Amino acid sequence: MTTHVLLACSKSKSSPHNDELTWTSQTTLETWKTAWQSQKNRIPALKLYTGRILNEQIKICKQFDDVKVYIISAGAGLIYPISKKIPSYEATFQGRNREKVGQWCELPEGGLENLSLKAKDIVVCFAPPSYQRAMKNDPQFEEIRSQLTVLSTSPLANVAKHTIKIHPRAKEALKVSSRDLNTELTKKYFTEGEKGFESLYKDCLLLPTTTKRRSVGDKELRQLISAAPASIKSNITKTVQYIRKDCHVSSIDTRIRRILLELRNS
Repeated sequence: MTTHVLLACSKSKSSPHNDELTWTSQTTLETWKTAWQSQKNRIPALKLYTGRILNEQIKICKQFDDVKVYIISAGAGLIYPISKKIPSYEATFQGRNREKVGQWCELPEGGLENLSLKAKDIVVCFAPPSYQRAMKNDPQFEEIRSQLTVLSTSPLANVAKHTIKIHPRAKEALKVSSRDLNTELTKKYFTEGEKGFESLYKDCLLLPTTTKRRSVGDKELRQLISAAPASIKSNITKTVQYIRKDCHVSSIDTRIRRILLELRNS
């Protein structure tokens, strides 16, 4: 039995990309494919993607036998093997380009047809929701979903064969940020299996009741961060904790980080 793990690519790359491989509102699949095929400078995907999270997840997967790693890319498709040489690019599943880049299976490296599954193989995907939604549009999805394992928070939870129950406060029990949660869950899946997730869920139930947090707009969040002590603003993690625990504001860490960096640069 082989476990096929689908990981999200990273934005940071070791090589700059040419302008024609920046996906814009004017880009079409045809122009993208043409530009992709014309690139002579190609780097193994494993070396191209320099993001910490992706590389930590790959490192975890490589510790185990019978595990194949694939990279889900908004510009390439499903990359396998991860030693495959591809050009550098800039594309995302987010924002105004979501619909066009979301035609994922038609991207240059193909989609789920790159999975060669045997009857007892398992496909595991803990990637962010936008990556999983792209997979669902792939014509091959119906063929692989009977072997697919996702978390209960996944947009594919109602169609995947197997779902792992995860508590909304899992990151608190694991003491990790939202960005690092999937890495910790990937590690738990391979080292502890289903029992590890059952234990994690029980740990979450024992967490103390949280203070109710309010939602704020960017303007008020900016004011709160700006008014924070300098010793807090000097560190992103401290700023996130300050906004959530001291100001009782509900906000994802990436949003707090973005506004903090904007304030530093202004």
